[in-house]
Amino acid sequence: LVHEETESLADSERDEPRRNATKRSDVGPQTPAEGDETVTRFYRFISSTLKTKTRRKTGEVYKGTDERWQCRFCNGYYTGHPENRSNLALHLNVASNKNCCKKIYDPEDKSLRGLYKQPTKEDAAAPGQHSPAGTASSTSTSLLPGRGQQRLDMWRASQKTEMTKQKVEEVRRLVLQWVIMDNQPFVQPTSPHFQAILLALNPAVGPALLSPRQLRRDLELAYGHVVQDAVAYLRKHGIRFSVSHDAWTSPSRRYTFLSFVVSYVDVDWSFKQFILAFDVLDGPHIGAILA
Repeated sequence: LVHEETESLADSERDEPRRNATKRSDVGPQTPAEGDETVTRFYRFISSTLKTKTRRKTGEVYKGTDERWQCRFCNGYYTGHPENRSNLALHLNVASNKNCCKKIYDPEDKSLRGLYKQPTKEDAAAPGQHSPAGTASSTSTSLLPGRGQQRLDMWRASQKTEMTKQKVEEVRRLVLQWVIMDNQPFVQPTSPHFQAILLALNPAVGPALLSPRQLRRDLELAYGHVVQDAVAYLRKHGIRFSVSHDAWTSPSRRYTFLSFVVSYVDVDWSFKQFILAFDVLDGPHIGAILA
């Protein structure tokens, strides 16, 4: 028994260097991350270490991996993670990082020479495509707009999107108003001929061409706003009003419609009315049903 324990201890001691060697492996990372092909090719993978970490928001404890990389431009060491190596890309981003790699134009690894070209004084002085004042005949070699132009383009795009959204909402409101005032069925706006007219006037209003169900939902939403505005008007001016109701049955005697109407005279002595409520009941409009 003592002999067997001695052999087991000896085997364990022989396996210990192998386990340590695995922890200090110099081979490439096993878990790919976004941008590996464009970022990590400028680095040398040194090692990876498994550590116990805590998430800031939840306080959850988990096992995470820290990778050690060496920049091939400046030979500096930087930390990355298998799931995110964006800091490695930022280190080499001349356009966005003022504190980027100092050896980006004169790399220690001579095979990378000429990869990044240092801008000349003429390029910096002349307004090229990086400037909103630049023209197509500019001598700038860059094909990408500068930050100022990018912000301007983003602002114009956001304004165009907002205008399109407002236009779509306006078309939906006008279509709903047409259906109500001309007593049109909810399926009428889905007519392909009607939609062709709208699209010919402005193709951007395509999202305003909705289904009959959506039109009914728009009607319910608009009705709620109209009633709120009318009640607020009566309260603001202290106007007296009367409430009347009426009921009628459909020709099939399947449904009973019950409406409540508010009538009043406004501050300009004009007679006004609006529907306060409209309900659908089952069966004919007899006393038992109304009760």
